[in-house]
Amino acid sequence: MKALIHRTGPAAELDHLENRLRPDENAQWLALRRMVAAVERAGCASSEVLAPTREETGLDDQTLRRWWRRYKNGTDKFPAGDVRTLLDTRRVAALWSRQADAAEPAPKDVPAFVADWRARVLRHNRSIAAAYRELVREWQRGDKVPGYGTWVDWFTRTHGGHIIPARCPSLPLGWSERNLYHLAPSRIELLVARQGIAAAREKTPHVIGTRRDARFLEFVSFDDIRLDVRVLCPVTRKVCDVWLLIAYDYACALHLGYGLRLALKRKDGTHEHLTRDDMHQIFAHVLWRYGVPPYGMTATLENGTATISKGTARTLELATGDLLSISYAQMITGKSPVGYRERAVGNSRAKASLEASNALIHYELDSLPAQTGQAYGVRPADLKSREDEAEQIWAVAQTLPEHLRGSVRLPVLTVDQLRDHLDEMFARIAARRNHSLEGFESVPVWRTTGAQEWQPIHTLPEDLPEEYETDTQRESPLDRMRRLVAPYRGQWRACPAHVLAGLLQDHQRAVRVKESGEILLRVRDREYWYAPPSDEHRIKAGTEVIVHTDKLHLDHVFIMDADGRVIGVWPQREAVRRGDKTALEAALRYTGHALKVARAAAAEAAAPRREELEAMRAHNEALLASVPEAERLPVRDNLEEDERGADLPVAPGIAGIQAARRMQRQERAAAPARARAQQDLVEAAEAALDAKTHNL
Repeated sequence: MKALIHRTGPAAELDHLENRLRPDENAQWLALRRMVAAVERAGCASSEVLAPTREETGLDDQTLRRWWRRYKNGTDKFPAGDVRTLLDTRRVAALWSRQADAAEPAPKDVPAFVADWRARVLRHNRSIAAAYRELVREWQRGDKVPGYGTWVDWFTRTHGGHIIPARCPSLPLGWSERNLYHLAPSRIELLVARQGIAAAREKTPHVIGTRRDARFLEFVSFDDIRLDVRVLCPVTRKVCDVWLLIAYDYACALHLGYGLRLALKRKDGTHEHLTRDDMHQIFAHVLWRYGVPPYGMTATLENGTATISKGTARTLELATGDLLSISYAQMITGKSPVGYRERAVGNSRAKASLEASNALIHYELDSLPAQTGQAYGVRPADLKSREDEAEQIWAVAQTLPEHLRGSVRLPVLTVDQLRDHLDEMFARIAARRNHSLEGFESVPVWRTTGAQEWQPIHTLPEDLPEEYETDTQRESPLDRMRRLVAPYRGQWRACPAHVLAGLLQDHQRAVRVKESGEILLRVRDREYWYAPPSDEHRIKAGTEVIVHTDKLHLDHVFIMDADGRVIGVWPQREAVRRGDKTALEAALRYTGHALKVARAAAAEAAAPRREELEAMRAHNEALLASVPEAERLPVRDNLEEDERGADLPVAPGIAGIQAARRMQRQERAAAPARARAQQDLVEAAEAALDAKTHNL
């Protein structure tokens, strides 16, 4: 009976191996064999013992000692003390096809084993190492492995004639963990099995796009983002998360507007999220502020809660003559490999540019207080204490006089403070030039010496400054927008006001027009005044109207009558700050114009009375002229009785009567002149007021 062999290697004799090696490989092998013999004689691998081999091969002591340990401990193919362990397997790989009494195939050539191994890996949801350990346990236990059978079957087949050992002697050729790793499913296949189709899709090749020929507002997308900062809600007096709904232009990488909703906690323990109403508001804001381009707009929305119904979408498309097209990003779903239906997940690739810009928003706001961190695992440990203190301070602040509450300092931001930061941040992002956005051009810019901001070269005045500098930089999103809009100026189509008002129907209220002809709204304890854009849009004071507003962008309101007909769109009146001469001049012009309009309206209303008065005066003049002066009766003084009783003075003589009549005629003749002079004084005073405000 033959003795059991231990992982026999190539059956070729040593002389035969020497003949198959290249001269340099054979020389190194022989030098290493002499080295191990010298080490065995010396009993140590000191530098002196290794010196001859080091000089002959050029290998350092560390490498030579590694070869010695390889010879001493053996490998997975050759036992300890076998000189074939001194062969470099990377350089003579063709010699390492295992040869025993019967040929043994590599694992990749056993289809049944490969299928079983791949299925085994997919069953383990964390690591391939766990699947490998399971395979080894089953093999050593004597279980059948597809393609190999039990280890006894394998040993009998590959070591025929040898004694079958009591325990599994080894693993088949190629069953190392490293080798089997290459036969495992790919990363994408593992994601499909472990996480789902949506996760695997992120690893598949992307569609490479370019914005080079895109035009402003040709492609607009909307997406939600949760900020990494928490704020205090003054109404509930609680600190909560913040959700943003962003409108984004692809061609210019420009944020067109945003909506904001606090994730307030409901009674059932859930938290509020963005709704369809929020989508209506941000969409109405974009259409009102920018309109629809002549080449059309494609708006990409999600299929979640923050979206627009297909009926409303079709209404908008028809209202713009099909220049507006609304599409919905497809949700990613399907069946898992085992047959279960997967949960639908949003398709981030439908708006990849907007998704990529979300990271910039997080970076720009990372200095604000009450940061949550990019994941729950990196949440600041003091965040809860910070929030508790903010809520306590706010509660105590409500006991202070109203004019002192705004002076309270908090360790977190309020909603209004966050809005200020957001407005500033989006303006900063839109004007940035230090970016690497694809498709943007390099443009010439200029600035005065010492100034911080660069300006487009076309803004350089004809009267050149004394000192200025020029440069070439990447155009900002705002610069790109202006350049792309210029060829189509005056061709944009406005969306009908009644359609926009319909989008805002959930934010409407009934108000009465003030005596000043304006509308007053109170939102979040603040007053907002709105005025008609022109005289033809004025509404009679006291008239009740329906006002549609955007809860975030309050720079305009849509005015409708009780029957739902759109009356007009009124802009907000801005408050005048001390020292702002431009705003003060505009406000004075507005109030002066309102006075002129009121006077003109009053004059128009009094026209019949004025005509009646003038007719009366003309009638009396004609009547008096019809009687000769000689035939007229004497004129008595119209005096009341005094203490002298009924004794009245005698009327003056004829000369006095004639003088009195001449005075009456002169007064009547001078009356129109006095009226004209008074009118001239009023007009002169108004002109002086206009000149004064202009000089301010």
